[in-house]
Amino acid sequence: MSDVYDSPAWKDFMGPVTDALERIGLLFCVDAIPAFAAGTLSLKPMEFINLSLPPGIRTRSENIQLLMLLPASLAKGQVQKKYYDYVAEFELNDLSTTGIDGIKIKIFSTSMDTKGREELLGMQSCQSYQGCPVCLHTWTPGKVLGRKQVVCDGYRCFLHPSSAARQKTFTFQGQTYEFRTIERREVPRTRDDKFVRCAVGVASEKNPFCGHKSSPLLCNWPGYSWYRMNVPEIMHGTTHTFIHACTHIHTHIHTRMHICIHTCIHTCITLTQHTSYRHKESV
Repeated sequence: MSDVYDSPAWKDFMGPVTDALERIGLLFCVDAIPAFAAGTLSLKPMEFINLSLPPGIRTRSENIQLLMLLPASLAKGQVQKKYYDYVAEFELNDLSTTGIDGIKIKIFSTSMDTKGREELLGMQSCQSYQGCPVCLHTWTPGKVLGRKQVVCDGYRCFLHPSSAARQKTFTFQGQTYEFRTIERREVPRTRDDKFVRCAVGVASEKNPFCGHKSSPLLCNWPGYSWYRMNVPEIMHGTTHTFIHACTHIHTHIHTRMHICIHTCIHTCITLTQHTSYRHKESV
């Protein structure tokens, strides 16, 4: 696998490759930045990068599409969900179903750091015992080792059931490794859309369930899927490059700003259609 085009998720969600451009896949990212001299995390830019562009130019600042720019004070926890729902209702739903000039815009996935991911997914802090957003792996009670604290072990349970590394002793590249016990636990089940819906239904901020506290902020976006849109970061850091240009010009931003994405998408389509930028997924 050399690019996102090779993944089963892309092929399933985006559909087959066509000679004429019929759809564009975007990657969403959000992060807080210190825009002013105080050095505090004062703004939250939310952008898209165009995955339908060649990898070498996707994350250039001139190709990143700004969706929203919110003061950090307005973008905390579930308070900010109304902004995500607003942009879904008045922009993204239409772009996904109708598109622009027949070209549909699809939000393929997201990418951000760990703290941003836990907020976007409505989960407990990554410091908690049940903060893993991918699987349902749990810890070992401390009493097994005669201690009060829990033991965050069990990485070997992710191995294939027949793996030699599950044994008490095994040798790898001339090195012998020894463990207290044989790892007999089954591979932890991963979270899917059905499980997340059930978990969110019984969870609350004060009483989380399996790490879930509230609905994901993007749950009303078109084509939302927990499994597909919960991936490690790719574009984290390009946020700062892009927003630096914005804040260099607009140095006094005190109220929330909503930027219509249609103008940006027109640019996105033009770039993707340009012969020097076309990147055939089949190649």
